[in-house]
Amino acid sequence: METNSENHGIMQDLQEYSIVKSTANDAELQKVKEIFSLHGFDRNLEGLQWVHQQNLYHTNILFFAIHKKTNEVAAILGAIPVNMVYKDQVILSIQLIDALTHSNHRYKKLFYTLVYNVEKDSKALNYQLVYGIPNEEALHNYIHKLAFTYFGEVPFLIKPMGISYVVKKFFKRGAPIEPQEINCKIDATKELSFKNNTSIKFISRFQEDYDKLWAKVVQKITIGINRDAAYMNWRYVEKPGEDYSRYGFYENGVLEGIVIFALKNKHGGKIGYLMEILFNPENEAAGNKLLKFCSKVLKMNKADLILAWCFPHSFNYFCHRKAGFFKFPEKIRPQKLGIIVKSLNIVPAENIYNIKDWFFSYSDSDTV
Repeated sequence: METNSENHGIMQDLQEYSIVKSTANDAELQKVKEIFSLHGFDRNLEGLQWVHQQNLYHTNILFFAIHKKTNEVAAILGAIPVNMVYKDQVILSIQLIDALTHSNHRYKKLFYTLVYNVEKDSKALNYQLVYGIPNEEALHNYIHKLAFTYFGEVPFLIKPMGISYVVKKFFKRGAPIEPQEINCKIDATKELSFKNNTSIKFISRFQEDYDKLWAKVVQKITIGINRDAAYMNWRYVEKPGEDYSRYGFYENGVLEGIVIFALKNKHGGKIGYLMEILFNPENEAAGNKLLKFCSKVLKMNKADLILAWCFPHSFNYFCHRKAGFFKFPEKIRPQKLGIIVKSLNIVPAENIYNIKDWFFSYSDSDTV
């Protein structure tokens, strides 16, 4: 570990602790796994290695607060380095992820100190912005004490596949389902052919034809993750412990759209996740076909409902609505998540703080 010995502002009352930047070797990632497990959260070592050792930059952003006397890990804050599209350019950015303070070390300002160190380190490395999707408990600190801009809750959309699960959740009926394997294996055909020389095919890896499609899609996005083939392969092909279904819509041999989805035993039911739906903006029929296919497959695999993240201003929003998605009622949402953002080195940064310039989907989630 490389110790950051500087004290500044909010750090001045923390003489009991050392703030260190982790090298994210296997031994240190094991410590991360253990502290999360101690507090009831599952973080597997392979997933931590994927984030901190195998990301597209092959670098890590992970800070610890270490209690000097006991050498105990008192708090953790991690981030994922990502490429973001911003005004027709690609910029270096970070997404805040695993944040946790050990129960023995709370109320010591450790969280603020770690955020300060992440921001300082990221600025020095010329990262341009930082954003995150914290839970309801952490939102107040980010907004009121750390000067992040709050965009509101994640734009949940829902498509029920039947009424029994929704009724049960809305009225809180029925006994909780016993825990089981989270990931569900999806049974689906690898290829479907239609008339007019169109087809839907399974995608093993994203390649040059996808980058050509992305070049068309990105014209409709002011700011959002650069979803090029390199990112999509890292996110959806190489991520350990996941089982994503990836399909493309082809017209006369040309890739016109892609859909990615998953099925998990979560929240007391069998939940489908629409991770991504992208298509040539001039060919919305491709998006409609893919969403119809996704819904049919998930229904055949006994999904209770499908969740998606999509803003009403996004180019693909009406494709969701046509497929039967609508705003998820707050009363039955499984959790409340907010979107926060802060400019680090961008000048001017006015577009960063305009939510209508952002493109968002479950690709931005670090937990699904």
